[in-house]
Amino acid sequence: MLYRLFGIWIGLTLLFAAGCDQFEDTVAADTIYINGHILTMSNPTHVRAMSIKDGKVQAVGTRAGVLRHKGEQTRVIDLQGKTVVPGWYAVDSDFMQVVNRVGLEQAQYLFAQAGYTTVVEQQASIAMLEQLRTAADGNQLSLDVIALVPFATFHSTLSQQNLPLPFRKTSAPQAQAPPSKATTPAASNATVTGSLTLAGVTLAVDGNMENQTAWMAIPYATQPPDRPPRWQGQPAMPYSEFRHAYQLAIEQAVQLFIHAMGDAAIDAVIQASDDLAITVEQQRRSVILSSRYARIGQLDQYKRLGLLPCFDTLHIVKHGDSDITWLGQLRAETQSPLRSATTRHLTFANQCAPLIRPVNDGPITATQSPETSESTDTRLTDEAITSRETSDNSQAVVSHDETGSSQETETTAQSLADDAETEPKRALPTSSQTESSQAENAQLKHSQQESSQPTPSQTATASVPNAMLSVWSAVNRMTAQKTLLGETERISALDALQALSRHAAYLFFEEKYKGRLVPGMQADMVILSTNPLSLPAGALREVTVIETLKAGRPLYPTPQGTAPADIKHIPTAPYLYDHQVSP
Repeated sequence: MLYRLFGIWIGLTLLFAAGCDQFEDTVAADTIYINGHILTMSNPTHVRAMSIKDGKVQAVGTRAGVLRHKGEQTRVIDLQGKTVVPGWYAVDSDFMQVVNRVGLEQAQYLFAQAGYTTVVEQQASIAMLEQLRTAADGNQLSLDVIALVPFATFHSTLSQQNLPLPFRKTSAPQAQAPPSKATTPAASNATVTGSLTLAGVTLAVDGNMENQTAWMAIPYATQPPDRPPRWQGQPAMPYSEFRHAYQLAIEQAVQLFIHAMGDAAIDAVIQASDDLAITVEQQRRSVILSSRYARIGQLDQYKRLGLLPCFDTLHIVKHGDSDITWLGQLRAETQSPLRSATTRHLTFANQCAPLIRPVNDGPITATQSPETSESTDTRLTDEAITSRETSDNSQAVVSHDETGSSQETETTAQSLADDAETEPKRALPTSSQTESSQAENAQLKHSQQESSQPTPSQTATASVPNAMLSVWSAVNRMTAQKTLLGETERISALDALQALSRHAAYLFFEEKYKGRLVPGMQADMVILSTNPLSLPAGALREVTVIETLKAGRPLYPTPQGTAPADIKHIPTAPYLYDHQVSP
């Protein structure tokens, strides 16, 4: 009998302990959330309660277990079935354009309103860095701001060391430490929670698909007007110049963010990585922005080399129909291969629009359809464009007649998604082969130089990305004309949400303290109207942000329930795009 009673006591003790799946201690929490769906982006994926202490997650688990941390001053919030996810990263945010339009306070509010707790400025000038540094030192940042600078800025300041703040180095363990106090607001200021980090350097290898300058391994299916026959796009610089820039970033232990949209451009990145003896063990984490037309075999090379893709399924929503015209059905369907990346356990984000955009390429409005929007790129001059023969012309998807028109010929998925271990390295341009492109290269470099203020064309329309539309596009892969583009590359809503949080944090060396809701992690959170994992795929874009919290403190709505003074409220777009900031 005593043995039976002892066994029952042990069982009850274990059951009680299991009531809180993960916890740090029994210190009273600041806030406890109960009766919700908390998606931790870790294991377990789904819990019903969570406690917050000193801006960090203290415990997650069942209601009974987490309520062990309730003290006299603890706020207990009933989520009433709402869903909590980790705060989102706006990887391609146009943040400083929004700041220049509406001011820093209002810009941060707009991003918080959209669920973002971290924003990334991909093309920060020195003037922008100085502006952000001043804001950080003055405790004016409520969001975490990650700044990237163009390679031209980085190169020009190497000798002078005159950047407003130092780079975060990729050498461990510094890369995975939270931002230093020098650029982090004081913890004593209860209304300020943000930080500023100079994370790396951006570099472009090719152009984009909107004006058919993405560098493809085989010719476009439809011949673009005013381009040489059998057009494949073109590199933005000679291979030797790109390799040198890559090597310089590695030597300085600075993370590199490389715009490579076409598969030929990605070939160049892979070859340069091999030439520089890059390995996954080195933890360089070079990010391939866009990676839109990566072949399946190239993803295996990403894994081997430690390269990280940032995809863009929103492009399918906006321009997927025109991609079928320019590239043919097969290449259009295999763009942004999220499912293939997931099965390879490859960490990726999915909100990376082109680093190089046509000068009038702004967010699409409700009255402007993707098929009729015009794109003009002044960075690549027709006089500078030269045709280029590649080693796999015999495998081309299209054949061109004497008039320059194209006819699709028979092909298979294997011809476009070769096994990376068996495919030969493609011939890459040398300096001598691209002498006729020097004018183009000069214009490209000039476009990457910092400027104190954006040009009118750059600020014509600033936008706050729609995170749930990004999730919807990754799960549905539906074009504006309701065409399913790449059914086999669709991913789950959970994987799409991880691309906005846990995986995005990994891309920026922040996975040790952000991107998950588990004990010890920063309490950056978004409360959603409903659980995306319980919805039909088509309803995902209807999910709305109810509240956004940074380190456990509310950013949206504000504590008083009101927006900053004179805030410009931005309506949610009905289908194609996101929040629009008007002049």
